[in-house]
Amino acid sequence: MRNKYIFIICLFFLSSCATGGIENVEKANAHYLARLGTGDLFHIFLSKPIRKIDDFKGMKIRVSPTHIPFLKSLGAEPVVTPPAEIYTAMERAVVVGYVQPLASIRTMGLLPVTKYLLRPGFYQPIVLVLVNLDFWKKMPDHLKHLLTENMKKAEYIAMENIDKKIKVELDEFKKAGVEKAKVLVITLPKEIDSGEIVRISKALNPQIEIIIRKHHSGDEIDESEIFAVIEPEFEATMKMLEKLLHLMRHRDKSVLNWVRRQKKALQ
Repeated sequence: MRNKYIFIICLFFLSSCATGGIENVEKANAHYLARLGTGDLFHIFLSKPIRKIDDFKGMKIRVSPTHIPFLKSLGAEPVVTPPAEIYTAMERAVVVGYVQPLASIRTMGLLPVTKYLLRPGFYQPIVLVLVNLDFWKKMPDHLKHLLTENMKKAEYIAMENIDKKIKVELDEFKKAGVEKAKVLVITLPKEIDSGEIVRISKALNPQIEIIIRKHHSGDEIDESEIFAVIEPEFEATMKMLEKLLHLMRHRDKSVLNWVRRQKKALQ
């Protein structure tokens, strides 16, 4: 059946063993216009380190169908799941690793469950821009030329953008030396998700101690991962109580300590 669409965008995986792309374009009755997105290789991300090839044996790694032969050749056990299920699979230890392009890890929220990045990468996800061949043949030459020339520029722009994106992502893995820090103090506006910062920091450095400001008593913060939680409203109240007791010539800290114990007991 000949396709009835004017423009088609297709995702292919380019590798030494994946051939026949142009032949498939011809079968689809399409004119090849451009290839975008090349440059961001797939990588293996893991929750535990790999020292040698034999370490892959029996290791369950989430993959797409395209990656199965490669992972099997390493001795790993490929597990096919949708990308949206990677986080849960890693969190529950259903798999100990996954295969994804480098530039997608932070946007998919996978950094908290990822400890190791295995380099170099392999295969390239690419996007082909195709035009219905019947429509292309009817198109005026000046429009063909316009589309072709602009798509040539788009290919270079796509490469430049992905190069920048990859650099940013690699820098994020080494963010501010978090993996070497002893203490992290988080005091941010309430609009910023401090919880995500806690998760990423703990993923990079499980031993780091975290002190965080809590804006409201109802804020959802997993305090099991945190050394100390500071609530500005409560601390301000305690300071006022301390000043009041000072004016009343009550120097003993027992009242303040009692209030803190009661608050802790209610948490």
